[in-house]
Amino acid sequence: MGEHGRRVRPQRLSEEAWSPYGWLPVADTDPKDGVHRLEFEWADPHVNVIGHTLAEVPHTPGALRCEALFRHDTHTQSIMPIDHPCVIAVAPPGTDFVAVPSTDPIEVFVIEPLESIVLHRGTWHWGPYPTRTEAVRLFNVQGLRYAEDNAMVDLAALGLCIDVDREGETVTEEPTPVLFGAASIADGYDTHLASQLFAPWAQVLVEKVGIVAGSRVLDVASGTGEVARAAARAAGPSGRVTASDISGPMLAVSAEKVRGPDSAPIEFLESSVTDLASPDSSYDVVVCQQGLQFFPDKAAAVAQMYRVLVPGGVVGIAVWSDAHPLLFDTVRTALLDAGVQEPTPGAFDNRRFTMGASELTQLVETAGFRHVVANTCELDARWASPDEAMRIVEGTPHATLLGSLSVEDQGRVRAALRARLAGDLDGAVVVPTAATIVVARR
Repeated sequence: MGEHGRRVRPQRLSEEAWSPYGWLPVADTDPKDGVHRLEFEWADPHVNVIGHTLAEVPHTPGALRCEALFRHDTHTQSIMPIDHPCVIAVAPPGTDFVAVPSTDPIEVFVIEPLESIVLHRGTWHWGPYPTRTEAVRLFNVQGLRYAEDNAMVDLAALGLCIDVDREGETVTEEPTPVLFGAASIADGYDTHLASQLFAPWAQVLVEKVGIVAGSRVLDVASGTGEVARAAARAAGPSGRVTASDISGPMLAVSAEKVRGPDSAPIEFLESSVTDLASPDSSYDVVVCQQGLQFFPDKAAAVAQMYRVLVPGGVVGIAVWSDAHPLLFDTVRTALLDAGVQEPTPGAFDNRRFTMGASELTQLVETAGFRHVVANTCELDARWASPDEAMRIVEGTPHATLLGSLSVEDQGRVRAALRARLAGDLDGAVVVPTAATIVVARR
């Protein structure tokens, strides 16, 4: 490491932390939408897909080394990783590293796939570079003549560097940022899937775990809060519910929902499931609907659920059954019918949405739970019309891909989906769904 170097663990994006360097795009329904504008002094905005690889930067044990920073003074730049998590090092515009040779102004952030950032004009930056894969593909908006406006500071020549910690980077622990982290997806999920699909299943899960008045309940991977609100109704005013999710946009949608007067208060906790920010033995019930199958470290997630439960407490976990047809297969088929290609290998592989009953049971038993009972339940999801049902893609991880297509191609996808979701006699679309629900005690 350089004489004035330091090792840095990347931090997650937040509006406040990112504000010195740019801004984070928000949903079109957010009042802050339009507060910031892209700027191109040379009137040369350009959109393309770029990529960065690990081979582009020096390595040290467990880290990537940042030895240079770049900036564009004539334009803002927007970046969104498409396929893998990555890291970016930044420093505020106007930082003079020659006058004051120090790495103190440099911060490092994790950017999840489908999360987008905007860099202010003049923001120093390095990357984004992948940390756990060989390469990352990036949707990029910047000035076409950026090469003519690409100032560089050679940190190494000043005796400076930053070692970006790869081991401490924890971005792929959970699915929510990867699959449902974008604000636009959170809104689409809430509008086109929550009440039609997830709310009915939430009621089933809450009934299975037997939440009673006064219960303290943790909802893991809470999303837009269908399970949390069902649990709050069951727990009543004397109970307490915590809605935990790693996705801020999902929790923001959930927080806007109105609770009934006879419901428990709901606390919102933005937290990793493998490092839950809750004390030991602090809940009577832990529930997780359609989240566990996406966690790369499922065993660690279930262990955390065990830790925060009181002795004798109940856990209830629901996952889509791998032995039944999956609603999201219809979305995948419609994309293929419309001629849409996978943006990356495996992007349309829906096996990640399901788990087998035996795998789920074994995970729960290995964590130390007792009296483990697994049941596969079936439920019909219902949309009022084919026109409403065909918009379910807007609440899936494919929403960003759909938005990147031309208007004509988007129309073809929706038409293909509509054709596969025929309505019944009253025009409604009814889709059979099946989930495995495991209930156990600590």
